[in-house]
Amino acid sequence: MSILSMLLIVAALAAPDEAKPSDEVKTANPRLQVRTAIEDGIRLLEAKEFKTFIERYAHPMDLKKILKEKSVDELAKEFQESNAEKLLVVLQMIRRDTPEMSEDGRQAVFKLKAEGLPRDGIRYEKSGDFWYIRN
Repeated sequence: MSILSMLLIVAALAAPDEAKPSDEVKTANPRLQVRTAIEDGIRLLEAKEFKTFIERYAHPMDLKKILKEKSVDELAKEFQESNAEKLLVVLQMIRRDTPEMSEDGRQAVFKLKAEGLPRDGIRYEKSGDFWYIRN
């Protein structure tokens, strides 16, 4: 049996029978797809990696403006104290929802269906190759 044949057999055995929402394809960078961006955001917030979350998911233009006034560490501390827990709840709520997509496919809006939230939706925007939160 050739090496190629063995690799194909191993790949076939390792592949899931059918895709499930929780078995999403892992990409090299989770920001390449809005679904993996949401899951990565949940993971970072649950792990209390607020600075990494901000660096990864704040839109670069927004982050650039904010960093003129304060450091990423200061921003992460403020985020932890004010909005991190609420955003985690929101991301958990939308993780299986279907967003409304813009015509050009670069904006995804998830409608929020619960009362008591500060907004009625959350918007992701694709800038370059990556998805960012843009509210």
